[in-house]
Amino acid sequence: KQATENVVETEEPDPFLREAEAVINQKSVHLFVEPSLRAISTTSAIYNEPVKILNAQPNNGFYQIELADGSQGYVPQASLTFDLISLNSDAIKNKVLLINREKVIASDTVGGNILATVPMGCLLYADYVTDNVVRVILPGGEVGWMSRENLLVIQANQTIPEPEKKKADIFCSSALMFINVAYVPGGIDMEGIDIPGIVYLSGKTNGLDIPRDMQKQSKQGTQISFERNKDESANIDALKPGDLLFFSLENDPDQIDSSAIYMADGNILYASGNMSSVQIISLANNEKLSKDLIVVKRLFE
Repeated sequence: KQATENVVETEEPDPFLREAEAVINQKSVHLFVEPSLRAISTTSAIYNEPVKILNAQPNNGFYQIELADGSQGYVPQASLTFDLISLNSDAIKNKVLLINREKVIASDTVGGNILATVPMGCLLYADYVTDNVVRVILPGGEVGWMSRENLLVIQANQTIPEPEKKKADIFCSSALMFINVAYVPGGIDMEGIDIPGIVYLSGKTNGLDIPRDMQKQSKQGTQISFERNKDESANIDALKPGDLLFFSLENDPDQIDSSAIYMADGNILYASGNMSSVQIISLANNEKLSKDLIVVKRLFE
């Protein structure tokens, strides 16, 4: 992908921002099902992401929050900045989206201190843009500098564009950036991620509005039917690159256990169970996993 400036459709003001009360000030932060770092993490939020606060007072040092896609959970109070200036400053001119891995924000264009490291999918707003650098507004109002490399820079009121051609291939290319990244359930950056997180980020950076929850992802797109072989393994001849695959130990679409992205030639991007990292594996040669395939969804026609 190339950093570029596109002319795309304008969008209406995000109604979620009218209800948001804070932004995330960490590279990423897990959303826990209970107000404890030992609780289960369902997903993560990323730097400068707006949130609604669901409990007026912190509980054990945690706030319960809701994200724009409906995801809810508890995050540490210290991970929130109760100020939306990084989203709604009058100085904002451009929207800036990181479309590759992660990137630092510095206090100056040359030799500055690192103010933050932000992950792929991070959406920031800039008050100054040149051919080489952008100046972005950080949570709390401080400004920082980023090089234009691997940034999509558009007008503040424009929507993130979808690729004009080969949408599925570009989606897969985005997902493949996470090969060998540590498998962390609920993770969403290069320090650790799961397949729903990869699907969410690969969609977001290519203009697709995909929720980050695996069950919700299984409701997206067009359902693709497939036959089963004599041994009950899935016949995957009908699958195409970019298809989302969902697996269930109970053979029940309402009890999905894991997911994958179909690549090509019987291979999938997958991470689950006791796997330590995100890997390409052969579904065709994994009889047990193939038998557990229950739902296939196609995002790209």
